Amino acid sequence: MHAYSFRSVKKQKPGKQSDEPSESDSQQYYKRKGGVSGEQNIKDPAMKPYATVTFRYRYTDKREAGHDLVVFKGTSALKVTVKDITRPANPVVCFTFYEVNPHKTTLNLRAGQDCRDYNFLFEIETGLLAGKPALQATFKYPKVSKQLLSYINKCIALIPGIAARADFTHKLQKNAPQEISMIMALKRPDECTMIMKLPEDLLYNDNCRLPYSVPMVPKGQTSKIADIPKLLLASLNGVCKVNEKRILSFNNEIITKGLPDDCFINVLGDCTCRKRLIVLMKYETAHNNNILIEIHTQNL
Repeated sequence: MHAYSFRSVKKQKPGKQSDEPSESDSQQYYKRKGGVSGEQNIKDPAMKPYATVTFRYRYTDKREAGHDLVVFKGTSALKVTVKDITRPANPVVCFTFYEVNPHKTTLNLRAGQDCRDYNFLFEIETGLLAGKPALQATFKYPKVSKQLLSYINKCIALIPGIAARADFTHKLQKNAPQEISMIMALKRPDECTMIMKLPEDLLYNDNCRLPYSVPMVPKGQTSKIADIPKLLLASLNGVCKVNEKRILSFNNEIITKGLPDDCFINVLGDCTCRKRLIVLMKYETAHNNNILIEIHTQNL
């Protein structure tokens, strides 16, 4: 699946999902603009001043200094600006949070003189990868100091070795410079494909097991970012139902085979090293197939 490209929701047309590799919206926008968008691209008519925090300092030589932190809030955006009182027209820190649409959110941090010396962008977006529901997270750092860039590159150089120990496949590949992206695509409720793109490397694992099942939306649809926590919480609140010789498992799988008579079946258990709970069930043929349940919480 690593050969496919992430597809943004707004590019999807019902019945016309293509599996041909193509660039995501964020990649095309980045190349077209040649950089990272700032708060000037935020379109939120409800944006208005929300709070102001004033900091004042006095040095031992009685010089005064300070900063003003101004927060603007809108329906889908949040903007924070920090200005030095000695140069109020020139901000030193600019932070924006912007919900582009229900499926895409961006966070932009710029700093330095007029907020031009440093630029970081983090994007999170839901979409599709080879027709599977996917989540993409992208971190871009197009403008940083040489010292910071050197430190980031040293950290990136460690990632392939760490990923190899987690059974990731490593491939040398030129990707967007000064950008790191990760894609998780659900193959099954309990299994996903994970792809990480570094500036000069591609890391992928097509069989990442998840610690618990995640409900999958119908094919061709993808979840909104705000719905992801609800889906994860819902996956932790499963219900197991037993009706004669038919079991509905916690992850909504129906089991009708492999249920022997007069033999205990482990229907629930603690999967940690120190087992503290196990629930056993047995069909008793001598008692008209009544179900015997045993719950053990010690001496396991």
